[in-house]
Amino acid sequence: MAESALTSATTISSVFKGHLFLFTMIIFPGINELSPSSFTSSTSDSSTHDSTSASMASSQIRARHQSTPIKAKLGNSPAFDVKVERSLIKSNLAPYCHSNIDLVDFAVHVWGVERDTAVGILGGHWILDDFQKQIYRKVLSSSKFKETDLHEPFRKMAEALLGDMSQKGYSVKPCIFWDGEGKTYLPTTRPATRNKKPDMLTYDEPAPPKPTWGNVRNVYEFKKKPPPKRPEAPKAKRLFKSLPPLPEDRPLTLDCSAAGPRAKKVKGSTKAPGHKKAASQYINPLKRPSDSDAGDSQGSNQATKRQKFVQSHQQAAAYALECFAANSRYYVVCIVINSWDITVLYFDHTLVLQVAEFNFEADVGALALVLYGTHVCDRRHAGFDPNLRAGPTSEDHPVETPIGSYFHLEHPLKDNAEGRRTAIAKTYKVTDVLASTRDLIGRATAVYKVRECSPNNELSPEHYALKLSWPLKSRVSEIDVIQRLKDRLPAELHAHLPSLEFSTDFDAERLQLPWLQLDLELSHVNHQERIFRVLSEKMYTKLWEAGSVEAFKQAWLDCVECHHQAWEVGKTMHRDLSENNLMLYWDEDGTVKGVLNDWDMASFTDEERDATTAAHHRTGTPPFMAMDLLDPDKQNATPRHAFRHELESLFYILLWAALHYDISGKVRCETQELVKAWEGSLEQIHAAKTHFWVGRGVAPKIFELVRPEFSDVFKNWIRPLWLLFRKARTALAALENDAYELGEPFDEEKAWEELITFDAFMACIGAKPRWAKKGIAN
Repeated sequence: MAESALTSATTISSVFKGHLFLFTMIIFPGINELSPSSFTSSTSDSSTHDSTSASMASSQIRARHQSTPIKAKLGNSPAFDVKVERSLIKSNLAPYCHSNIDLVDFAVHVWGVERDTAVGILGGHWILDDFQKQIYRKVLSSSKFKETDLHEPFRKMAEALLGDMSQKGYSVKPCIFWDGEGKTYLPTTRPATRNKKPDMLTYDEPAPPKPTWGNVRNVYEFKKKPPPKRPEAPKAKRLFKSLPPLPEDRPLTLDCSAAGPRAKKVKGSTKAPGHKKAASQYINPLKRPSDSDAGDSQGSNQATKRQKFVQSHQQAAAYALECFAANSRYYVVCIVINSWDITVLYFDHTLVLQVAEFNFEADVGALALVLYGTHVCDRRHAGFDPNLRAGPTSEDHPVETPIGSYFHLEHPLKDNAEGRRTAIAKTYKVTDVLASTRDLIGRATAVYKVRECSPNNELSPEHYALKLSWPLKSRVSEIDVIQRLKDRLPAELHAHLPSLEFSTDFDAERLQLPWLQLDLELSHVNHQERIFRVLSEKMYTKLWEAGSVEAFKQAWLDCVECHHQAWEVGKTMHRDLSENNLMLYWDEDGTVKGVLNDWDMASFTDEERDATTAAHHRTGTPPFMAMDLLDPDKQNATPRHAFRHELESLFYILLWAALHYDISGKVRCETQELVKAWEGSLEQIHAAKTHFWVGRGVAPKIFELVRPEFSDVFKNWIRPLWLLFRKARTALAALENDAYELGEPFDEEKAWEELITFDAFMACIGAKPRWAKKGIAN
């Protein structure tokens, strides 16, 4: 029934009950006449073009391909609008934001301040510079002044306060305030984003000649918008458990009501290990009462406990992401100043911490503690990766950029025969950045081009790819996936799998992430348990650097067949096929070989525990994801990732290459305007791909843009595959409609499995499978 529907269904118009998408199916007139040269006239004209028209079309195609090459080492997508970027940040971070963190606890565990010192500074008698305070107040009260006019008086108050602390015996490390005055743009290191102009940054001395994101210690974000009305003499209503008794002659403007009981633990949550509470009877002006204090005897709702992740916090998060992308870091701390109110924010790749807001005019000691903590902490406590160093030795020296720096890594082993712990140690010198971090909460993958450094500081002639990522701890390890495939697949396929050289994992305990000591109530709702994984492998080449179309075709085909064998024999689904994960290299005899890389999102199809992802997001790289996986009507449920979705991704990669790869120049050109929507939000991509498959005239216009060198690839591979998927969608609609009319159940997935198979895919491109077992349905 499926076969007859596939061959006979050419036109159908229907609204389907319960289908993945609702639309009117319209099949192009002359569907079997599709070719790049036939797309030069209006799509409503179905007449056959003569040889003159074809020649004109060919020249028009060439004219369209004077594209500007872009850096091959970075992802390629349009720069996000600022509002879009902040919206994405808010939706990604808000669920993982833990608020009302005690400032003293934060200073102790994040910045490494001694508790007695932190308590002493918070409870000390500090005074803001009165002259600068009056200027600051005047700027706030007048519409004549801009937000940037707050920078200088605040900086001078901060510097004076640090000077006072130094005079009182507190050792304050020199630190430079850099004021961009809202005018200076710092170049982004991330693709698909615009340069940003931060308000104020701090750096170690000496100050860098030109500010960059790579060596930023802290970010300061200012907002002039007046806070909610409060009494003239603000009273801090926040409880504090470690403030010492104040001298009787010091004014006390605190609500000294006793702290209520802690909110009950959320079901399924666990406290971060290792924290020992400091016994105290004192009251904290920097911590709000718990929800139970307000009368909620049943415990607090997680959404209620988290403060709103406001716009200024989103902007600070965008700056934090720039810091992550420019260097190797475990976390970044930002200070948001809204008039007199200050919020300290901590970002890492698993959660966000938000210190209880305080008014620094009323609580000068709190400001003093923030300044002290940010100025005295060493680089590790400022969040920098201690494994990345400026030289091949173990010196702790500021690293402004990974390029030219060294990663010192160890993989701990079991105890040896003498009972001593051993480790494999590796040192790599970074020569280039291949991909920078693009996530806050997420995998946050960064890839560096490196050379191994021997104990006598000699560099290897070979280059390697060093991959740093933060996968979910519950997910199967990429190392385990590759080893499983090599155990199950025939030896001749091993050449098409990554060759690993070194790997090591860091969990939160090994990283000593500070929130482990903060007594947080963690659950799958507010925390993603991730590990920091470092992996080095053989250096491979991107598809667009193949040098010839024939080499590209062979590499792509190798990956297609390796992928099928991984699924059929290895019982492993890749689930993240993209133009960056299909790679190649040349063997010793000059033969090109495709390599299917990046298996960190893979799942085992024969194990129940790995049948679905533990992440809250879909898997895959959106421009190359199957249309059904992008369906906005199913975004609250993780769609089943089927083998047909993988085949659809492989088709998109092939089409994308034909549109954008200057093979002879070995560059990946800028994204064509007609497919830029494929790099947008999931909803935008889903809509664009829906139009591509079912919209009248959409696909022909895109096919017009196929590069001349890919004309044969279009004719022999892209066009037949497009027809395969197109006719399958038409046939599926017909089958569902028939089942609906007959009142019979319809198994959509079974129908798809019969319509889109590996055998059908290979037959479309006229390729005979080299490894697939004969006589077995694929």
